[in-house]
Amino acid sequence: MSGKIKFAVVGCGHIGKRHAEMIQRHADAELLAVCDIRSAQETGGDAFGVPFYNDVDVMLAEIPAIEVVNICTPNGLHATFSLKALEARKHVVCEKPMAPHEGELRSGALQSTASASDRLRGYAEPLLTTEPMDQGCGGPRATWRGVHGR
Repeated sequence: MSGKIKFAVVGCGHIGKRHAEMIQRHADAELLAVCDIRSAQETGGDAFGVPFYNDVDVMLAEIPAIEVVNICTPNGLHATFSLKALEARKHVVCEKPMAPHEGELRSGALQSTASASDRLRGYAEPLLTTEPMDQGCGGPRATWRGVHGR
């Protein structure tokens, strides 16, 4: 491997902070930025010693060295931010589910971008299901299933 893999984290809630901490602890990874719509002080995003952004588009434009974007936002925003990162030609690590409802994945934008992108090498098509993930989960979910590759 040549050099460290450069990451950004979108979403500075509990899970986003855990992703950022794990990236910073890994010898082959480097955290370049974090992003959340709330302030750095409110989220604790200023604790990572990297630039903090409130706009993912600005972050991706200002730090082109980012290679991987970890999407750690509320479920309803996973597809939106994954698409933005893919369009910026970044690899994506996304918390599950990719979208809370099938319709968001069936819209075609995420599918066509991911299918045409070399940022998702080895990925299968989205797995769309109308079956609840477990009893009482509140209805159908859409998830993305695939094999990660570098």
